[in-house]
Amino acid sequence: MKDPVGVHEALWEDAVFLGWQPTPAGTAFSLYNIILKSHPSYHSTVTERTLRKLGLKIPPTPAPPPRDSRTFAMTINTDTVPSSSLTSTK
Repeated sequence: MKDPVGVHEALWEDAVFLGWQPTPAGTAFSLYNIILKSHPSYHSTVTERTLRKLGLKIPPTPAPPPRDSRTFAMTINTDTVPSSSLTSTK
């Protein structure tokens, strides 16, 4: 049974979009958090390619920001990630 986290309980998705990770080449790739509780990679942050390899559904993903945008940086949507995942346990 699927058991998503946070405000996405009604979506019943395999993963949620987290944000865009820029690369040194000036491109970006999308990052997702696996929220399928029964999956061995539950709570892992992965790329779209990894989701496809794992046979998981790709959630809705917005277009990346323009390359010349000041906001072209990875931004994690805190409403899609459990707060415990955002804090260091060191």
